[in-house]
Amino acid sequence: MGSLFDAIELWSANLYEQVRMLAERRGWGTRPYPYLISPAPMRFISFTATTVNLPGGLGGSFTPRCEPSGDRWIIDVRRTDGKVPAGTVGGVWVGKVAGGYGLGGEGGPITDVKLAAILEDLAS
Repeated sequence: MGSLFDAIELWSANLYEQVRMLAERRGWGTRPYPYLISPAPMRFISFTATTVNLPGGLGGSFTPRCEPSGDRWIIDVRRTDGKVPAGTVGGVWVGKVAGGYGLGGEGGPITDVKLAAILEDLAS
C-alpha cells in the first residue's frame, strides 16, 4: 500500500468489519456508509463511515474526516448525543504504524480489545 489515500480506503472498511463483529456479539446493529470524495484533482477516494445502534436508542459513529491531517487521517468517534469516548478525544486515525499503515489512536495501535472498550464507553 503506497499512500495514506490508499490506506484510508482499506482501513476505514476494515474498521467497519471490526466494529460490526464486536457489535454483533453485544446484539447491536451496525451500518456502513461509503463516501466518495475528491481531495485532489483527478483523485477519488472511497472511504467507509460506520454507525452503531447502541442500547437506549442512541447511536454511535466512526466517521473519517474529508481530508488528511498531516500524515494521519482522523476518524471521529462520537455518540448521537455528542458524547466522545474518553480514549478517543484525539480520534482514531489511519497512519503509519509498525512497518506500514494501520489504525491507531491514543496510546498506539487500535486492537480489538481497545475497540471493544471504545464501544462500551460509547454505550455507557
